[in-house]
Amino acid sequence: MTSVCPNCGKETGGSRFCPHCGVQVRQAVPPPVVPPAQTTPYAAVPAQPKKHTGLWIAVALLALVIVAAAIVVPLLLLRGGEVEVKIASPSQSQKIKSANMDVSVDVTNQGDVGWVSIYVDGVIQDAVKKPPFEASIPTGEPGMHGLKATAYDRNGKMLAEDKTSYWSVPEENGGEDETELGTEQYKKAVAAQVNEASVLDARIKNAANQINNQLSKKYISASLVTDVQALYNRTVSLLNTVQGLKPPADMADIQSQFLQICQYLKTRADALVKGAEAFNAGGDYMAEFDKGANAKSAFEKAWPVFLNACRARGINV
Repeated sequence: MTSVCPNCGKETGGSRFCPHCGVQVRQAVPPPVVPPAQTTPYAAVPAQPKKHTGLWIAVALLALVIVAAAIVVPLLLLRGGEVEVKIASPSQSQKIKSANMDVSVDVTNQGDVGWVSIYVDGVIQDAVKKPPFEASIPTGEPGMHGLKATAYDRNGKMLAEDKTSYWSVPEENGGEDETELGTEQYKKAVAAQVNEASVLDARIKNAANQINNQLSKKYISASLVTDVQALYNRTVSLLNTVQGLKPPADMADIQSQFLQICQYLKTRADALVKGAEAFNAGGDYMAEFDKGANAKSAFEKAWPVFLNACRARGINV
């Protein structure tokens, strides 16, 4: 590096002493070399994945829908949907000439049904608890009658019903001798009612046994109460029908005995109804049941005697 003498002002040629005047020359200290500034890079920050909040919500909702469907669909399949009731027979305005008629009821989704009650003119005649929902009930007095079938669940809630009407028509005599025909017609008519009495006797016994079995449960079920109410109404219908038979003179004794038999049945069924209601209400149900027990004893004494009398007179029972 070339320097200048501070004394003489001449160039020294880089010597420490000026060759011209001998004065010591200070060496110029070069400025320190500063390395270029290093750029410190920032640490790389990994990219954050985008949050798909809406997607996860959609997936969660879909999962809930699938779980709900897995629960609801089997329940719907088990329940089978809405219950529908249709009276299959008798048909609308059909004419019934017999003392009893067969009623058939079609019911959809039967799994929800506890029983089907059958009514004539608003009075229950029977309660059928299992398919096929069919019953044989009294036709009633001559004339038009309303027929209704109502399905209930096991708790007694009405599910569905259907209504129709029919005509009860007395059988024609065919122009034969009136006195002889009267006797034969009575025999045929009373035989049908005797068979109805036999059916009611068996059903009353069965209902009484069911009530006895439920006394330990502290409550008699609604369906059983409905059954005994239907039995009572059928005994009333039987009694009314027999009272209207108007027998010929040679069958008056049979008529009198049968009317008493029908009264025993009515009393027995009435005792079951009132006894069951009293039991559920916490009342004196035994007093009511005792009335039925007395009528039952009287019926059992009179019934075989009456049947023998009928057979001896040519009545097919």
